[in-house]
Amino acid sequence: MLGVTGDQETVFDDPALGNGDVSSAVQAVVSWFGPTDFATMDEQAADVTACAGQSQVHGAADSPESRWLGGALADVPDIAAQTDLGSYVAGASSIPAFYFAHGDSDCNVPDGQSRQLAEVLEGAGAGQTLAIVEGAGHADQKIDAEQTAPSIAFLQEALAG
Repeated sequence: MLGVTGDQETVFDDPALGNGDVSSAVQAVVSWFGPTDFATMDEQAADVTACAGQSQVHGAADSPESRWLGGALADVPDIAAQTDLGSYVAGASSIPAFYFAHGDSDCNVPDGQSRQLAEVLEGAGAGQTLAIVEGAGHADQKIDAEQTAPSIAFLQEALAG
């Protein structure tokens, strides 16, 4: 979220945490199998053929996403809509480069999440790289093996300037 909101206040910012005068902008983002829009997760999960019948239900009241937002996604649509990272892109004065790595067999966070934000970033002309790891699930060792070196190389290049 900091990658697209470093210069924007969100409902998730808490001034009571202090340091309100310090920017939360970051220089680069590496996102491995991260959620980017709670509202689209269930629809995207249905498209992960490797997970037929075993995908998580993110909109349910007892899901981690719903518990964090304080209610089932359908019951808190205004707050749930604010989890769509792509919705912040147009209002950002600057966006750092992003590197996404996601398994195409992720039953917890569907790869559509990374694809969705990468597409928005690309449309905005922001630097982004999307690596989809075939056959990899959530937090899969295959992602570690295949994506650690490219992620480090990305950070070295992004942070060199």
